[in-house]
Amino acid sequence: MSVVIAGGGAGGLRMTEALRQRGYTGPVTVVGAEAHLPYNRPGLSKELLRGDEDGIWLGEPDADVVLADPATAVDTDRNELLLNSGRRIAYTDLVLATGAEARRLPMVAAEAHRIRGLDDAVALREDLRKGGHLLVIGGGFVGCEVASTARTMGLGVTVVEVLDHLAEGALGPAVGAYLSDLHRSHGVRLLCGRTVVSANRLTDGTWLVALADGTELTADHVVEGSGSIPATGWLEGGPFTLDSGVVCDDRGRTNIPHVYALGDVARWWHPAHARHLRMEHWTSVTDQAAVVADTILGTGDRPLEPVPYFWSDQYGVRLQAIGLPGRDDEVTVLRNGTRGSLLGCYSRDGRLTGVVGVREGKAVARLRLFMRDAPTLADALAHLSTKEK
Repeated sequence: MSVVIAGGGAGGLRMTEALRQRGYTGPVTVVGAEAHLPYNRPGLSKELLRGDEDGIWLGEPDADVVLADPATAVDTDRNELLLNSGRRIAYTDLVLATGAEARRLPMVAAEAHRIRGLDDAVALREDLRKGGHLLVIGGGFVGCEVASTARTMGLGVTVVEVLDHLAEGALGPAVGAYLSDLHRSHGVRLLCGRTVVSANRLTDGTWLVALADGTELTADHVVEGSGSIPATGWLEGGPFTLDSGVVCDDRGRTNIPHVYALGDVARWWHPAHARHLRMEHWTSVTDQAAVVADTILGTGDRPLEPVPYFWSDQYGVRLQAIGLPGRDDEVTVLRNGTRGSLLGCYSRDGRLTGVVGVREGKAVARLRLFMRDAPTLADALAHLSTKEK
């Protein structure tokens, strides 16, 4: 038996750990596209930009590790993973964990910074250390975190966002308005409800960014934070079922026997939601790795149950979210303003779908455990009220 993992990031590391924790002592090969050992990708837009590079490393997998040689195809007839170098690695079980890549907007020049890997973040950090003014295109989580970090470094910052509030696409207008006010209070210029039509670097190294309403902006640095897409390009044209990621069942199995997928590249079937979902969260890959390892080794058949959890740090404030809060869900805001805190419960058809909290860690933790039973919004509010008495 030989397990091969295509992906040298957190997915490859967590998959290796899950196999070893279950007593598997056989060969494992981890194949990475980058020249680096696994690192904490969420830290790229925060700690690493501030200069804390030591804190992002996750450790070395207990496996044969191949770096800087990305997977290019899977030969499912011969059970081999093909690498860019021409090398072929035989497997009995293959795990696809190639993550996601930065989405590129056609109207933004290629020289703009995009953060998806360690080298991207290092290049941006070197530019930010020169000072000046940063313009961020896209007010999602990465864009917000980069803006926050740049402000703490003393740069002027402008964020252009097509929706009316920051992070509105993920969390809706209520929480988006809170984040927008947070950034304004720290001196960020927000241009929300605006669309970029071109962003080009001039001969003197500065940038000229044009908006649809005729506004022209100048900046010393530009970051494109327009989200990510699953890294499935190398699988296109092959036998795998692809639909905004590698389509899997509820145990990470693809449509090809003995091939699995996890992390940002995978879309797992979630019975509780009756649909396939791509979980782009730090904790999800660990949970998925445990299920895949049990399936490969036959050590268990527990379903993927944990409630998704993610966080974002901005200006020393941690936003925590659990479940699957959606932009179009109804949001019941329980607290807003006390100590700068926020607690919002998301619901759909009376069922609790997610919770977002700022400076509300205890409440979020209590509801995370409670959400395992798919409670109604009324039950969740009653549970929270009882625990606070």
